[in-house]
Amino acid sequence: RVQMTAAAFTKSFLGLEGELTPILVSLVSKDRNAHSMLDPSGVNLSKGIQEEVKATLRGILSRNEDITDISTKEFNALSSAVVNAIKAIKNPTEKLTELRKSIYRLLAELDEHIKKQKLAVRLDPHDPEHSSDVADMIDLENGETLRLMHSRWKKLYDDLWDEKGETFDISKIPDVYDCCKYDAIHTQPRLGLNE
Repeated sequence: RVQMTAAAFTKSFLGLEGELTPILVSLVSKDRNAHSMLDPSGVNLSKGIQEEVKATLRGILSRNEDITDISTKEFNALSSAVVNAIKAIKNPTEKLTELRKSIYRLLAELDEHIKKQKLAVRLDPHDPEHSSDVADMIDLENGETLRLMHSRWKKLYDDLWDEKGETFDISKIPDVYDCCKYDAIHTQPRLGLNE
């Protein structure tokens, strides 16, 4: 599927005519080694720097203390913009707890929307054309239903907190951001969500 998409893109981009199969065979690489496509030398020199930055961020954002006065030694792998953003957080654990509480409130609000829809729509239980679960019928955007939206946020809520380690999983922060942005654009106007 990915290769066919690449072939279709290549066909359109280069203004080629004809079937996709010959384009796929001749112009689309099947090399599964991503490093060779992203780094011609075959060696990813930035890997070590990336891991150092991730470890630094993980260490800083896992703290349950005010981090505005952290020594600059701990920030030496980070840009000044990232340092300023981190200092604006103040206490990472408190901010992540607030974030998780906001997701919980959003889940409760979605539950209320689902309940209201169930009350507002009367379905004939004997009619095979209708689903008995209204939450699976309401199309929010691109085929997503209230139930799917709720499941997506519930998974983020559960994944953000690591029960075993009793810590926040900061790798989920970009996922929360992506979902917030998507819902702000696509579903908030339709549902009128508060969060």
